[in-house]
Amino acid sequence: LTDYEFDFQISVSDDGCYDPSNCFRDDSTRAENSNRGLVCQAYVKKKDDSSCGYAKSEARKYPCLRWDNFFDSQKSGAGKVALTLTNENNEKVVGHMQIWHHCFWKYPDGTIVPQTSKNKFELLHEFEAVKDCGHWAPASVNTPNNPVISTIARKFLLSSPTFLASNCDDVVSSREAVFREFDKYPLDGKLSFDEIERAFLSHDVDISYLNHLQNTGSFKDVLLSQVILSPTFPFLCIPKDPVPEVA
Repeated sequence: LTDYEFDFQISVSDDGCYDPSNCFRDDSTRAENSNRGLVCQAYVKKKDDSSCGYAKSEARKYPCLRWDNFFDSQKSGAGKVALTLTNENNEKVVGHMQIWHHCFWKYPDGTIVPQTSKNKFELLHEFEAVKDCGHWAPASVNTPNNPVISTIARKFLLSSPTFLASNCDDVVSSREAVFREFDKYPLDGKLSFDEIERAFLSHDVDISYLNHLQNTGSFKDVLLSQVILSPTFPFLCIPKDPVPEVA
């Protein structure tokens, strides 16, 4: 997960609930069933953190976060049931995470109703929390058993009305034709920054990404071969698997 919070859509069912099919369907059913004595103790931790348990967990605090009833009353709206994946410094939590739970009914005096508890916490779900993908796409992506795909070459093709309207039986020739249209120096077999910029501006395409590549030193001239071999198709011509999985 790259999200900073995520709704796992966790549901709890029990015949003793106001709505037996989903005891925590919404705020009102959650409150009603809590008043009846339903409790779901829960905590979230990293898989390899053996020191974290329910007794050590604290509400809204990683690395050992308490998440009773899979709910955060300090949030608003739909965010109440979404698990927060940032720490106190608003930094993204990263790692192999686990959600543990223990649900039971209790009497008004706090004692557990017999035969409603397994007397232990059980693993509910595991997931991988990773850093977000960043604001900018990389200049290229590596694909297994295929050439490196140039991001800017793909964007160049998809910006061209000529390419997008090309005949599905002649996509490769259309890729080359678009390249030749903006190649001021045909003998070098590549498009420079200025040539790509001219293409984008003539197609009324935002050049922020192009400038980002230039400013970070990531821009490289786009070769004719990168355009011709780019697994990029007009929408109506897209095959079932046009782009292999990114490694």
